[in-house]
Amino acid sequence: MAVLGSFFVYQLDISYLWLSGLLTAVAAVLGIMVLVRYARLKESKLVLFGTISGLVVVAIQVVLLLTSVLFFNQVRDYQQCSRHALTQYASSICQTQLEKSLPQFR
Repeated sequence: MAVLGSFFVYQLDISYLWLSGLLTAVAAVLGIMVLVRYARLKESKLVLFGTISGLVVVAIQVVLLLTSVLFFNQVRDYQQCSRHALTQYASSICQTQLEKSLPQFR
């Protein structure tokens, strides 16, 4: 639930990045606690599979959050632009502006 909450909070607004980070940290701690419990009690393999899957999603969310922190201003500008984009063309302009504002790696 914490992973899903983190993802949905991240989708709302970049200014709630701290809340998304907090929920991701909670999800990571809970996932590690379940792994430790599994190691001690040898619960079903389904619990292990679900926990590992959740931790993979947490890792992806951490990468997403770190990228957003590094490019906070660009992501904020993109979110503001895309909120006002009513057409597909306006949305593509926002995406083009975002791509131009990010550093180019070659």
